[in-house]
Amino acid sequence: GGSRDLYLNGVEQALNGAAITVGANTNPLCIGVDYKTSGTYFAGDIDEVKIWSVARSVQAIREGMHRTLDTTEAGLVSYWQFNDGSGSGILGDIAHGYIGTLTNMDNTNAWITSPIPGGGGTSNSGNISFTGSVSLGNVQVTTTEAFDDVVNLVNTEINRSPNSTTGIAENALNKYFVIHAYGTPGSFSVTLTFTLPEGNISITDQSTPSNLKLYSRESNADGSWTLVTSASSATSTTVTFNGITSFSQFIIASATSPLPVELKSFTVNVMNNTVQLNWQTATEVNNYGFEVERTSPRPSPYQGEGGEAGRGWEKIGFVEGHGNSNSPKDYSFEDKSVESGKCSYRLKQIDNDGGFRYSQEVEVKVEAIPTEFALFQNYPNPFNPSTTIKFSLPETGYYSLKIFNTLGEEVAQLINGQLEGGNYRLPFDASKLASGVYIYNLKGNNVNLSMKMTLMK
Repeated sequence: GGSRDLYLNGVEQALNGAAITVGANTNPLCIGVDYKTSGTYFAGDIDEVKIWSVARSVQAIREGMHRTLDTTEAGLVSYWQFNDGSGSGILGDIAHGYIGTLTNMDNTNAWITSPIPGGGGTSNSGNISFTGSVSLGNVQVTTTEAFDDVVNLVNTEINRSPNSTTGIAENALNKYFVIHAYGTPGSFSVTLTFTLPEGNISITDQSTPSNLKLYSRESNADGSWTLVTSASSATSTTVTFNGITSFSQFIIASATSPLPVELKSFTVNVMNNTVQLNWQTATEVNNYGFEVERTSPRPSPYQGEGGEAGRGWEKIGFVEGHGNSNSPKDYSFEDKSVESGKCSYRLKQIDNDGGFRYSQEVEVKVEAIPTEFALFQNYPNPFNPSTTIKFSLPETGYYSLKIFNTLGEEVAQLINGQLEGGNYRLPFDASKLASGVYIYNLKGNNVNLSMKMTLMK
């Protein structure tokens, strides 16, 4: 088709120039540089690149703007998170194993900590026509002074601490919210009621809700937070703030109930059929330890403590705490019994007096690492001019994938570098080659496999 659309923060932007015709081609997909105009580069930072085979609706764009994906979304072709932190050559996507090449990459200075507000979590949207109330997941928005028109509200709840808590004088929760208003809201005032997991609001703060503070910063900012207001009411699971006159990033902090344990980070990574959990505390008071909990990749017939119906949280381990500490402490846990599929992890931090609270949840997709090397028949075969080559690696190592003609002459090199164990598939464009039989060869750590393919023009 000839449609091209550019969205900035969920709002369509005006474009100049003539409409384009998008058709099937064998040109490489270049991100950050103009393929036709040499030397024309994107002036900025690149993160969270997602390629789709379907047109994304405006609402899907808005709801997915701050949320990382679990790679099972319909129509997702490739997904580069750029979480590697190092590397200057080959980079595999986490959705389907497609491989990209970093060009002119400065391994020392080009990798930066992402400033964007985003992470695992949920997104919910709804409309308010002038006045009313709408539920956006765990945030209820109720007007006290009307909007100027119909407003589309989108809330993304990010289940991790923000990249900075500068400006927050109290103890901030390890989750935050990004709320956008699309349309013409004008001057307005709303009440926001947040629903939080059990254990996040202390008895003291329930009886004195003004202890709870709401902070904000601009929707895409990564700097300091500004105090908005104190809570007007609170229960064991809800807290309400009145007089909100703009939408942005929001985070809740407690003024009088210091958290026994301040969790600074919590990350989950999959490596060689093992899930590695790492977390760090900034301070600890009376910390007995952490129970590590996991949901099953398969639907569960029971409901675990604090879990949702059908999810079934189960305890899979315990890590002893440091008791009292004013310095950062690092913890880790390996889950070697996880099955293939999607599952979530959380920490149940337990005090010496038996009190507890949960961390944010982190979801991962576990794919079984192959147990042996394999090079599969390309598909389609015969082909013209493009085909896909799939292969499996049971271990990390240095590998090459090359194409040869029947005379043994190398005609193309698809891979020549370090790859982790896993399943891969690479597109191969033979538009510059003559018809005939070709051999593709996978070579590396204890492997030397070859297959034939036929190009028919």
